Amino acid sequence: MSWGSQHLRYFNGNKIPIRAIQDFDHAMIHLGKGFTHSSRHNGIAAAASLDHYLVCGNASHLRNLEVEADGSPVSAIVYENPTVSANGTAEVIQNNNRYRVTENPSGNTLYHSPTVTDVGTELGQVFIPTAGGNSGGVGLLAGGEFLLKGGNTYLIRFTNEDTTATDMHLLLFWYEPSNGEN
Repeated sequence: MSWGSQHLRYFNGNKIPIRAIQDFDHAMIHLGKGFTHSSRHNGIAAAASLDHYLVCGNASHLRNLEVEADGSPVSAIVYENPTVSANGTAEVIQNNNRYRVTENPSGNTLYHSPTVTDVGTELGQVFIPTAGGNSGGVGLLAGGEFLLKGGNTYLIRFTNEDTTATDMHLLLFWYEPSNGEN
């Protein structure tokens, strides 16, 4: 896959740059290097947290982190290099190219409910407030993407800040170029 850029020209000869960020995501999926995790967790108790632990075997471009909840307020915080004493329960990671499932598995692994002894360094957070008496919502971790370093680990901690139990859904999309390029 080439990282080169292309240009169009105005009538006066000046260059018009072409941005192809979405096209690159699309190409990574066709190459079998785009991956999704989607999971729902029901009945997270008031003031309780649910953790997901991502072990990056490959450098990865995290393009989407979306959290949904049917109650609020809730938060999700992403940390780098947490310390865990047990990984937890393995979660499913899907290759978005269903033709290349067996030839291109993800180099990453994902777990829920690890035993966390230190959360690590905070990278970002999402907050879903209670607004106008309505409860629940969707939160996206913005910023375009995070370039996750191969060999590092990441913790996504969902916390129910409400006084009643809530259901939560987590959606992640990333690609793994696997060629040493970031």
